[in-house]
Amino acid sequence: METERNPVLRVVRGEPGDEEIAAVVVALLAVAGRGRTAADGAGATRARPAPRWSPRPYRSPRAWTSG
Repeated sequence: METERNPVLRVVRGEPGDEEIAAVVVALLAVAGRGRTAADGAGATRARPAPRWSPRPYRSPRAWTSG
């Protein structure tokens, strides 16, 4: 059973070698993944650091209010 496949890339002029086609594919993949963030699930290898704020603000021991 043969299936017809449409090419994803089409060379208009010239005869590129395997290395040249691979370079174009790598460049296109890099551009395609540029706008993704960790929230999109794109290559998130590290977790975000914990926020460095506390729910209660710092109050000096000599403050006139008690909290």
